[in-house]
Amino acid sequence: MPTIKAKIGGTWVPIGGGGDEVWVGADTPTDNNVELWYDTDEPNLADTNTARWNSAWGVIAQATFVLDFTLTAGAYVTLPGTTISFTPVAGRLYRTIAHIGTVTSNAQTAIITKLNNSVAGTTLGSAELAVFVNGQAPVTIPGPAQSFTGGQVQTLYMQTYCGAATSKVICPADRPGSIVVEDVGPVTLGGNPPAAPPSVWTTITLMNGFYSSTGSLVQYRKIGDVVELRGQAERPGGGDSSQPMFNLPAGCTPPADVVHPVNVVIGGVWGANGLWVQYVNNRAALLHNGATQVSLFGVSWSVTP
Repeated sequence: MPTIKAKIGGTWVPIGGGGDEVWVGADTPTDNNVELWYDTDEPNLADTNTARWNSAWGVIAQATFVLDFTLTAGAYVTLPGTTISFTPVAGRLYRTIAHIGTVTSNAQTAIITKLNNSVAGTTLGSAELAVFVNGQAPVTIPGPAQSFTGGQVQTLYMQTYCGAATSKVICPADRPGSIVVEDVGPVTLGGNPPAAPPSVWTTITLMNGFYSSTGSLVQYRKIGDVVELRGQAERPGGGDSSQPMFNLPAGCTPPADVVHPVNVVIGGVWGANGLWVQYVNNRAALLHNGATQVSLFGVSWSVTP
């Protein structure tokens, strides 16, 4: 049996060997004679940059759906095909996020969308939009990190309410709707660093007339080699909205130019556009002019080839 050593005071010191003295696992050893053990799901408190993610398991459930569904005015309607189930583990926190490609109406109305938990009978998150005549808009519903009863299957689904019978939910095949469930670890998001940094999102400085919408800051985060964006930007008057929106933060440049699909408002109507993430100039810009709003939720790219 090889000798086991530990680095103590800068020196490697033999601490023993034998089959009953070493333990590698997710919990405390069951044998009291174990002298050296490593808890595989314990947060790495010594590393302030990775401690938060060392204790998280990432996306554990994801569903996408395609819809062209006419809503019933004056009532909450369950959107068909928007169901997802997962089995949580006791003591861990989960975050949910739901996204719909487009809600549209030929009349001015309010449209409310909810993500519900059928087991607990609770709403995990909701979003309300004021949709104007012939208007369109995407819907994103981020939920807070929360715990569920361990071992009990949870089923989530989406409901939408509208005030006008001409309203529809549209999720085409090239921009499907989605529900994602992410395990964010056994530590609370409001805990003290380094186990749980207060936020992993950083606000981006916009330029050339763009600014963040109220309550929806344009922000980025980098997890491993993947850069993610969120938030909504505005540019009153539209004009030459193809000017650079922001410079890429240090370490966030892709290995080649990337064009990511985004939703924008041009002429008062939501539609498809592209965000050009430029490798050479280290900046991001829209492909077309005239945009007065742009949604950056779901935009991501890798910094490695």
